Amino acid sequence: LHSMTTKDYLGQVQKLNKMLQDRQSDLEELEGIAESVSSMKYSKDLVISSGRQDRLENIVIRILEVEDDVSRLIDAYITKKNAIVTQIEAMDMDEYEVLRLRFIDCKPFKEIHEKLDDRYGCSERHVYRLYNKALNNFERKYGSRYL
Repeated sequence: LHSMTTKDYLGQVQKLNKMLQDRQSDLEELEGIAESVSSMKYSKDLVISSGRQDRLENIVIRILEVEDDVSRLIDAYITKKNAIVTQIEAMDMDEYEVLRLRFIDCKPFKEIHEKLDDRYGCSERHVYRLYNKALNNFERKYGSRYL
């Protein structure tokens, strides 16, 4: 087991979400292929070989494997997100907000600054300081679990 940084630890939610979206896209693609293979028209003169059936069976097997991957990723995503959100919620309000926006809602710093500026009237530089402070405090509080 290798240790990870606080950003890596908090970034797991975003990574699992991306992996889940990619696998769901793979599944849609395979389902489209299966549909096109199963709906191919053959002339009456053509003897249907087992090749088409084998191809369809292989695609269906692959679809089932990807569906299993998607289920596994959903479980991992929900578990990890719940754990990290609970930890973030235990932080001070301003630290909670910046960590939540960055790592759970996946917002870029520009959007985080806009939200916090609207609410509190703070500079972009202050948002970066708050973000770094939140990371440091999060690491002090929970780092022993992942470092």
